[in-house]
Amino acid sequence: MKILMEMKMKNKMKMSTPKFNWGFGIAALYIAFALGILFLVYKCTQHPVDLVSADYYNKEIKFQQQYDKEQNATALATPLQLNVHVENKSVELNFPTAANTTVLKGTIYFMRPDNSADDKTISIAANDAHNQSIDYSSWKKGLYRVEVNWNDGLKDYYKQSFIKLN
Repeated sequence: MKILMEMKMKNKMKMSTPKFNWGFGIAALYIAFALGILFLVYKCTQHPVDLVSADYYNKEIKFQQQYDKEQNATALATPLQLNVHVENKSVELNFPTAANTTVLKGTIYFMRPDNSADDKTISIAANDAHNQSIDYSSWKKGLYRVEVNWNDGLKDYYKQSFIKLN
C-alpha cells in the first residue's frame, strides 16, 4: 500500500510539472515574430518622411520646361559659379552676364535632404556685377542641395548643385 501511495504521489508530481512540447515552441515563436513585425511597423509610422518636394506631381508635369532651363544654363559661355566661404560663413553666387541683361530675377532654394524644416528660399538680389552673397551663419551645418532658378530678361535658367556648410 505504501508503494501504491508513493506511485500516486509521483504521478501527481509528473502531471503538475509542465513539459515543453513542439506545439508550444512553434506557437511562442510565431507570436514573438508577429509582435516583432508589429513593433517595426509602429516604429516606421513614427518616423517623419521628408519628401524632396511636396508638389512633386506638378513638377513632373513641367519636366520639359525644367529640362529646357537646364540646357540654357549649360549653353552659357560662363556657368553660374557657387562658392562657399567658410571663414566669413557666406555662400557667393556669380551669375553669368549676357549683353542685354539689366536685372536678374529668380529664387535660390537651399534644401536640407534630412529635414525639410531647415529649407531656405531666397530671392535673387544680385548687385551690378551680378554677384550675390548669402550669410549662412545662423543655419544648421550639413549638406544642402542648392537649386537656382533665374531669368536674365531673355531666357530662363536652372542649376542644381550640392554644398556642405560647416
